[in-house]
Amino acid sequence: MENLRCSSLLHDVGKIAVEQVIQNKPGTLTPHEYEHIMIHVQAGVDIVKPIVNENIVQMIEHHHDHYDGGNPYQVVTKETIPLGARIIAVADAFDAMTSDRPYRSSMRAAEAMKEIQRCASTQFDPAIVGTFLKIPLNEIKSILG
Repeated sequence: MENLRCSSLLHDVGKIAVEQVIQNKPGTLTPHEYEHIMIHVQAGVDIVKPIVNENIVQMIEHHHDHYDGGNPYQVVTKETIPLGARIIAVADAFDAMTSDRPYRSSMRAAEAMKEIQRCASTQFDPAIVGTFLKIPLNEIKSILG
């Protein structure tokens, strides 16, 4: 649990390496810009590796991996993705969808839950999604802030 807590706090630390103009772009990202944004994963690994254990490193490294292998940058799928990374992926997606972004307004929490459910078995581990959907919405909101 402590590894998961630390990973959830550190998973996006690599975004300090992403150009702010691209990170805060109000429109749709080009494929090149999206590829640039994704450097945050490896940058985060490089930043934390000297100071955290390998479990935390692995959770950070794989938090954007899709359960079905649909992310072109990943090398692991399904249960070979670290459990903590699969958990962070769902929580991070919910947080992203329910937060305002330069390129779009936030979704209502119920809409985000439906989208997460829709992506079970493709982007997200269906077991993690099933557990996530059982958590009362007010608890999720209080946990994620």
